Amino acid sequence: MRDLILYISLGLLVSFIILLLLFAEIPSADDFSPDNPFYNGLSNFVYSFNVSRVATKDLSSISGEGSIVFIIGPSKNFTPDEAFAVKSFLDKGGILFIADDYGTAQDLLNKLGVEIDFYKGVLRDPIFMYRSSYLPRVSISLSTRNYSVYMNYGTALDIKDLGQGICLGYSSVFSFLEIQGVNASEKINGPLCVFYRINYGKGVIYVLSDSSIFINAMIGLGDNKRFIEEIIDSYVPYVITDKWSTSLYTETRLLFLNGLSYVMNSSYRYILASLIIFATYVSIDKLLVRSGRRVLEEEKDKLINHIINKHPDWDRRVLERLFDEVLRNRRENRS
Repeated sequence: MRDLILYISLGLLVSFIILLLLFAEIPSADDFSPDNPFYNGLSNFVYSFNVSRVATKDLSSISGEGSIVFIIGPSKNFTPDEAFAVKSFLDKGGILFIADDYGTAQDLLNKLGVEIDFYKGVLRDPIFMYRSSYLPRVSISLSTRNYSVYMNYGTALDIKDLGQGICLGYSSVFSFLEIQGVNASEKINGPLCVFYRINYGKGVIYVLSDSSIFINAMIGLGDNKRFIEEIIDSYVPYVITDKWSTSLYTETRLLFLNGLSYVMNSSYRYILASLIIFATYVSIDKLLVRSGRRVLEEEKDKLINHIINKHPDWDRRVLERLFDEVLRNRRENRS
């Protein structure tokens, strides 16, 4: 019974170590995940600009002045309390950068009372593009510089009140917005607004009609990275992380790593280290004992086979019992 408990405990500890190695080596593959190093992740953006992660509800605790918060490709709506936290951040002089394409961030703009809509269509440009008309090149003006930014299946902005802010980015005259209507595709010809700035309270809201310029596959194209660098400037950057839909693997990974982080930053880390050391010692000891037994059995078979070859009329079972008895006596004498 004691051996059974020991083996179960060892199994759990070994499983824990294996899970730790798997979660450490296999990152999330979710869209816009800061831990995702693949084409659709934000790892390059987050690590290049030292971007901190924050939940929407915690925005009210961030110092607005000197901070910029990015909301990139949200897939979940914002609650009234979360919208209030965003408003509080802006009222303190914070900068909010909303990057979206098919309008999930529309819910937040509506709650903030900002009269900007995301068109329900795809912006295309057959002339100024990167490999495909669905990756159009747009021109954005910031300060005294113009940036050539490449979008990826983005859209355009429908500005309800032109006096509310200023459009800083446009698509080319050759571009068009492809809108899927009820019966057929509808086109709106360019140039179209893709980047808008509006003062809000003591803060500023930027709205970009594409979320993909931040992903690993796009951030290096054209002036995308230089444009982001200009926007961040000397501000402390944050990215909202609780408005994306996450896979079961990502949720489990985060839960596990957060739990491990808690343990490693508390006195429980000594208990965990002791358990790992104990498990390693016992596992190695068991392996050596088993290895020794296997070698002994092989030697026993060789010796008995040699004796049987010399004396074929001898009883093999008697020889095996004698061999086992000699070993037992040796162990008792050593103890």
